[in-house]
Amino acid sequence: LPGEVVCGHADRHVCRVELKGRAAFLKREHVVPVRVRVRNKFAGFGPVSRSEREAAALKRLEAAGLPGPQWLAYGEDGRGRAFLLVHELADSADLRAALRDATLTPADRRLLAEKVGRA
Repeated sequence: LPGEVVCGHADRHVCRVELKGRAAFLKREHVVPVRVRVRNKFAGFGPVSRSEREAAALKRLEAAGLPGPQWLAYGEDGRGRAFLLVHELADSADLRAALRDATLTPADRRLLAEKVGRA
């Protein structure tokens, strides 16, 4: 899918794409390093890509009735590339940006982090 790259790293990037008039994010992993699979295995997800781990986490959120992005598809090909496609959440906030907000006091940041952690 064509789209605008919104962030990325050497071995992966995220594109904002349009699907039938609805915005989504396509997270592409150009290669899944062995160290990623080992980390994910020890974290209890099995020897999977970042994409599959995130999809599993989103499924767990959904099963628990908690809000989160709706995953549409994920997978991996035989060449070690992986992807995750999620709907864009309307009116959502970037947690990292919220925690860096200069208007928040340290106590406010801690309270926000604790609320997210409890959820």
